[in-house]
Amino acid sequence: MPPGCDCAQVVLGKIYPNQCRIYGKACTPRNPVGPCMVSDEGACRIWWAGGVRVAVDA
Repeated sequence: MPPGCDCAQVVLGKIYPNQCRIYGKACTPRNPVGPCMVSDEGACRIWWAGGVRVAVDA
């Protein structure tokens, strides 16, 4: 996993995508960092497409 990417935690259901440390900051669809944002079927990408653009503290 790239540094700062919490994709594993998202996939395991331990956090929501917008609780990732870099969601919407360093990691966006234009600059995807991990597999959850790279893939059109990834959880982070789906949340982003659904309009959840604000990151929250985990």
